[in-house]
Amino acid sequence: MSVKEEEITAEQTKTRWFIDPNWYEQNNRSLYFLAQGYLCPKCAKQLKAKGKETSLSKLLSNIKDCCSHAPGYITKQSPIMESIFRILLANGNQPLHLDELGNKPNECLGRDIEHHAGASSWHARTRGPSHSRVTHAGAPSATRPRPT
Repeated sequence: MSVKEEEITAEQTKTRWFIDPNWYEQNNRSLYFLAQGYLCPKCAKQLKAKGKETSLSKLLSNIKDCCSHAPGYITKQSPIMESIFRILLANGNQPLHLDELGNKPNECLGRDIEHHAGASSWHARTRGPSHSRVTHAGAPSATRPRPT
């Protein structure tokens, strides 16, 4: 590993990542609607039976407490960005450090998943506007929210 890669790795492990709800609003998309697709059949049925829209925080809570524990929520075949997105949903969209993101599939979700990439590779794959839906918690508040 080169010195530059080590610097990126050290820097990125300090950064905390989360799903940016403002990105969805700014791009005329709905994080709420997208998150519904990650509900397990039981929770989706309960939501449909209620007949009214619940809050995004309640939806994320359901995913965290129930849906993320369903078999197949994350698999070895899941693409890296999909896995990261699911991990953040399973954590209630609370910001996570890079090392926490790497450990979540095995430790918190109880899945036997191989790590897809190292920290510097993960950072390289998530940079740029095409991946703006996942951002770091230290981003300038003018463009992205800081966690409370």
